[in-house]
Amino acid sequence: MAFRAKYTFTIKEQENLIELIDTGGPNDKSLTNDIENVLTDIHRAYQPIDTLKVRYRDSEGEWAKVVPTWWNDFCKNVTFLPD
Repeated sequence: MAFRAKYTFTIKEQENLIELIDTGGPNDKSLTNDIENVLTDIHRAYQPIDTLKVRYRDSEGEWAKVVPTWWNDFCKNVTFLPD
């Protein structure tokens, strides 16, 4: 079994936005450190999200904007910006 982040997400279609929330504990991989995999999983499993704005809340409750770089259906890396 892979060591992965625990999270929830909401797609707000009218806002063209996906919000991710880290729900893991101290022994889990953080959403911050697994966000490329998380975005790729959501993109493949639910719907293409490469055109949506991304916002996330880390394990300390801080919100940030996420700017992903996509290659085909993979999130290759992200840039975090203040929200």
